[in-house]
Amino acid sequence: MFWTRPEQQLANAGATVRSLSNDRGWWVTIERPLSAKGWRALGHLVDLAWLFVRLPGWRGDELLGLPGADGLPRLGLLDIDAPLSSAATGTIGRWHSLTVVALDHPVTTPIELERWTDLRRLNALHLRSSVWQGDGLAEVPDLPALTELDVHAPLGGAEVAALGRCRQLQRIALTGMRLSTAALGAWRDLGKLRKLSLTDCALDGAALSALRAVPDLRELMIQRSSAVDWEPIGALAVENVRLDTPLTPAAAAALGASRTLVSVACDGPIDDERLAALVRNPRLEQVKLYDARIGDAAVASLHAHPRLRGLVLGFGPDAADRPSAEALLRLAEARPGCHVSPLGDFSTGEALAARQRTCVAERLRTLRPAPLPDLAAWVDRARGWISAQTTPTRPFDAGTPVTEDRLAALATSLRVALPPPILAALRVTSGLSFYGTSRSEWGHGTDGLWSAAMLASWQDDARAWATETAIRDDVHEHALWLRAFPIAAIPSGDLIALDPGVDEAEPPVVYLTHDGPARPLARSLGDFLGAWEAMDYRSLGWFIRVDEWLDPFTGLLPVRRDTAD
Repeated sequence: MFWTRPEQQLANAGATVRSLSNDRGWWVTIERPLSAKGWRALGHLVDLAWLFVRLPGWRGDELLGLPGADGLPRLGLLDIDAPLSSAATGTIGRWHSLTVVALDHPVTTPIELERWTDLRRLNALHLRSSVWQGDGLAEVPDLPALTELDVHAPLGGAEVAALGRCRQLQRIALTGMRLSTAALGAWRDLGKLRKLSLTDCALDGAALSALRAVPDLRELMIQRSSAVDWEPIGALAVENVRLDTPLTPAAAAALGASRTLVSVACDGPIDDERLAALVRNPRLEQVKLYDARIGDAAVASLHAHPRLRGLVLGFGPDAADRPSAEALLRLAEARPGCHVSPLGDFSTGEALAARQRTCVAERLRTLRPAPLPDLAAWVDRARGWISAQTTPTRPFDAGTPVTEDRLAALATSLRVALPPPILAALRVTSGLSFYGTSRSEWGHGTDGLWSAAMLASWQDDARAWATETAIRDDVHEHALWLRAFPIAAIPSGDLIALDPGVDEAEPPVVYLTHDGPARPLARSLGDFLGAWEAMDYRSLGWFIRVDEWLDPFTGLLPVRRDTAD
């Protein structure tokens, strides 16, 4: 953006003025007092988008003189660290375009939230104070776009209960307050609340039990918080739990009996007894223990767990409280799709990963490749699912069958020959491109799968990664990237590809990542399409997290299929 008079006057007055990319407006930071002329210049900055104010002792009187939504129509982010007066907090409600407001409010003055009823776009609100006890929070309106709330202040019970009126909230983080059964019980109308983080909060088992009134709570993080007991957590319908205090045997047993828990992280010490109680839960997929005091027998008990995909283990300095490297290697062999990470032990971690890659490669040789499905029918199912289950954000485009003449021309332009499954696919469709959104965080679809127009470009990308980055220093990875046939690109720069070096007729599908070793995904393109369909066409852009979805026993994407031993 070109500088005009208000921006220059602001800079001359001592403010920091930056232009946001893509013509999104101006970012202004004020860290020393401005003159009246400087504040007038701010009021004339119609393209102001972000405003940060860091002025100790400032009461915010100058905010009252700034124009409202008509004069500052693009103001989207307001972050103020200053002891604002009540009137100054109330005037924030005039800027209807705000999506994020953060106030560090080191005074007891009420915040006039009742004047914010017109902030229909406000998505995130962050309030921090060591002395403000929530005066004004009980009058918070039900803002239709408010999904995220972070409050670091010693709130009273009435203020905590009042949050139950913000029915659109999906994430709440509370720090430094006492939480009562009555206050949390008032959240029964928070039907969209998915994530709750409590830090330095005082609560007891009864208060935890009150969270059962929140119908869709899925993630609970409790840090540096006191509680009489943690057993009621096991009765909550949560999927992810993180605690930083020691688990009692009863609490571990309660989590082990949970019908919904899939991920648990604990910073406190965990011994063999507590781990055994915890992993009785057959639904657990991710376990992170940052102070594991377990032996070989406890590790061996994990071999047959039906779903465990990720295990992070942090150990103390006492060698007697940790399993042997041999026990971890046996676990890696038994569960090649389970990411085992011993924190602080890089050499063991590398050995585990290498052994798992060998196990998956051996597994691939025992599998019978699934043939390519009836692609016309497969495409019709994908189109129907996207139309019925999502809000389509990109038209479903399967292109047209590629003619034999064009296939011949395409073949001559490629460095790596067309594998038979891709040749067959191109005779049905020139590539797939579609996308839809639903309640899932992942989205559904692809920017392009085996796109005839992109195949040559993706091969060039793979060659560039192999020859111009650190991949060239790894003999195995270098050779794989050069011989691979990419069929999709990921926004991160990674590629989904076929590996004809394993089987030219039915090459397996691999995930080529520039951040580490390639991950095999499926024995064949037919297997991959079956697995992807079973995953509801999860956005290929999210395959950067593919380790979380691999079958723990095969190291491949889960798919119903027959195998040859």
